[in-house]
Amino acid sequence: TRVDELGPGNVVGEMALLESSTRSADLVLEQPSTVAELRVDELDGLEADHPGCKATIYANLAQTLSDRLRRANGRIRALEQ
Repeated sequence: TRVDELGPGNVVGEMALLESSTRSADLVLEQPSTVAELRVDELDGLEADHPGCKATIYANLAQTLSDRLRRANGRIRALEQ
């Protein structure tokens, strides 16, 4: 079941990064794409070399999750009417 459609520059798998767990969904690409992966251990290494970058990444992820939650709430409200 398609849950969402994402375009260039979107973040996926962020909950697994934040929770140090496995992904909760699969990603299906409809066209050739370039995807970057950042594992927790890599993020920790990046933080060692660039103090503060982890906080910046987490702040950006929080914004992304907030945006998605607001969009989902809007969809739920629309379904209730």
